[in-house]
Parts: sequence; C-alpha cells; structure tokens
Amino acid sequence: STAIKSLIPKAPAKDEPLPTDAMESHIIRSKGFVWLSSAPSQIFYWSHAHFSFDLTSEGEWWDAIPREEWPTEENQRDAILKEFDDETGDRRIELVFIGVLLDAKYVEKKLDEALLTAEEYAEYIKYHKGPSPTA
Repeated sequence: STAIKSLIPKAPAKDEPLPTDAMESHIIRSKGFVWLSSAPSQIFYWSHAHFSFDLTSEGEWWDAIPREEWPTEENQRDAILKEFDDETGDRRIELVFIGVLLDAKYVEKKLDEALLTAEEYAEYIKYHKGPSPTA
C-alpha cells in the first residue's frame, strides 16, 4: 500500500481528481479525504474499490466553520489547530492506495497532474483566502 498526503504542497485538486487510467494501475482500493478547488469549504471522502468510485461530501473543513461554532474545550481546539497550515487551514489531500505491484510513482504523478498548477493556485487563493486559523 502507498499513503500519499498533501500532494504538491498546499494545492487543491481540480474538479476531476484522478484520471481513470491511474485507477487501472494495479490499484485495488483507495480511500481518504480530498480538497477540491470547486468546493473550497467542503471535505470530500474518496472511496474506491475495483471499478466502484465515490466522492461524497462529508461536511466542512474546520477553517470554513466560524470559530464561535468550534468546540469550546481547549484540548479539542488544540487538536483541530494541530492540523492547520497558515495558508490553507486544515484543507488537504490525504489518500491511501492499496494494490498489487502498485506503481506508486505513477499514481503520484497522475495525482500531481490533477492538482492546480502554481498559476491556477495563485488565482484560486485570491478568491478563497479564509480567516486565519487563530481568529
């Protein structure tokens, strides 16, 4: 199995997170969380098993939720903030791939291609910059 976290630093995926041919690269199962550029406040759960693939909304990233709606207990807030980045909050892409003779470099390459380019990300961040994590 291969775990891939935060592919290309701090960039969300485009609307089509992974080309079909990458799914045919000996991947049996994959799952995790995805940040899509088309829905910056939403956490998407990625679930793939053989020919079945689902990408479903699981709620909002903590960074998109007003701080007054966060848990009030300090240890819970600390746990939330532990996952924060100054620029992206808790938004990230975190996926695990399980396969036979899995070509991890090929899968990573295909996933990298599905992320916003540096230019696209610079434009994206102008319109989707949220409040600071400690606000």
